[in-house]
Amino acid sequence: MGIDRGVVKVVTRSDGCFHHQVFARDREAEHARKLQRDFARTRKGSARRGKAAGRVADLVRRIRGRRQDFAAKTACVLATSFELVVFEALATRGAMCARRWTGSLARAKRSSGAPRTDIPSTLM
Repeated sequence: MGIDRGVVKVVTRSDGCFHHQVFARDREAEHARKLQRDFARTRKGSARRGKAAGRVADLVRRIRGRRQDFAAKTACVLATSFELVVFEALATRGAMCARRWTGSLARAKRSSGAPRTDIPSTLM
């Protein structure tokens, strides 16, 4: 059984089934933005800042608990449903950054006056 961790769906199996859950609901995401703004407006070292930080931490802890619960339940379902589950160690930490970086390099090269090699010279 192959498993793909994705961006849109959390887990996609090779047989086409999805395991997906929304961890932070829309209202919670909005509330988190409000709590972050409140925290940013406090003065460093104040008691009010400590309370604001605690409120942000509580919300983050709740969302992290949902993620951990989902991961444990999904792992249990996959481990009990299939005889063999293989994981591939992919270097995904900088994958999106690298893609954006190469795109910006290509744009910089094109805007620098260098000739474009992807367009035939007869069309330029």
